[in-house]
Amino acid sequence: MAQRTSKELSALEDLLSQKQCTVAKYQAYANQVTDPALRDVFLDLSRRQREHYNTLLRHLR
Repeated sequence: MAQRTSKELSALEDLLSQKQCTVAKYQAYANQVTDPALRDVFLDLSRRQREHYNTLLRHLR
């Protein structure tokens, strides 16, 4: 695998941080709503963001 530049690593780290924040927000929203359908939407969004996070994390290894 090609070596990443410091700029690329910094961008990936920023994206990881953003994804973590987004996952936490969607989880919080899911815990706050009373509508089960809306809760499922937020949980699905959270799951997708977690998958994106894991994909980005693999690029750092």
